[in-house]
Amino acid sequence: MMPAKPSRKRSPLKEAPLPQAGESLLHKFYDVLVTKCVAWTLVAAMALLSTATAWWGFYMPATPAPGYATAIAIPIVVLSVIQVYRGLKHVRQIRLGMKGEQSVGQTLDRMRAHGYEVFHDIPGEDFNVDHVLIGPAGVFVIETKTIRKPARGNSIVKYDGECLRVNGMTPDRDPVGQARAAARFVGALLANTLDKTIAVRPVVLYPGWFVEKQPRGVKVWVLNPKALASFVMHEDLCLTLREAAKLADELARHVRTRLG
Repeated sequence: MMPAKPSRKRSPLKEAPLPQAGESLLHKFYDVLVTKCVAWTLVAAMALLSTATAWWGFYMPATPAPGYATAIAIPIVVLSVIQVYRGLKHVRQIRLGMKGEQSVGQTLDRMRAHGYEVFHDIPGEDFNVDHVLIGPAGVFVIETKTIRKPARGNSIVKYDGECLRVNGMTPDRDPVGQARAAARFVGALLANTLDKTIAVRPVVLYPGWFVEKQPRGVKVWVLNPKALASFVMHEDLCLTLREAAKLADELARHVRTRLG
């Protein structure tokens, strides 16, 4: 009697779930933790174990001296310690960014009560858009910047429409430029969805920082997340609920296509 062939099974989900806030950083967090910290810790442990075995054998008759094993182990252990230190530092940075995106994501989720759709971690070609908000006042593309504050003194972000300063310093990477690029990307994705031009507003959020009031009419908002809802709610309405839903469906289709 032939054994019964196992029945083929498939997932009950018709569509892949959309990403949560900070999901790509969570994957990166575990990747760095494994490749930099755990892997190099194992390398150092193996080198130390080999050395300990050689030294143990040194006291046994007819065994070679442990000098060679020690000479090999020392640079391996030193390199491993350096790599683990760097890895842990990188992990802390990723973890901070992940928590910032999650915090902003929870703030944005409250906008659903006002008719807005919220998307997180939208995949691009070689980047991710942190958040997108779609609703009656239009489309808002949000770049989250979670950076540590000084232990003492002020923690102030200033933006005059041209220059951005974080505690008087220019950021290494241009957050405003990143937000503009993300807005262009999302605008291109949604360009042919409706029979009218869609204005996409770039936004940069600094969780936990005091952001000074910026000039009226700036094209990029730089805000504390707590101020975003007020800014959005004071914008002129430009989309019907049906139009906003069509844009949200198109963006969801793009995300699910990229995620496979």
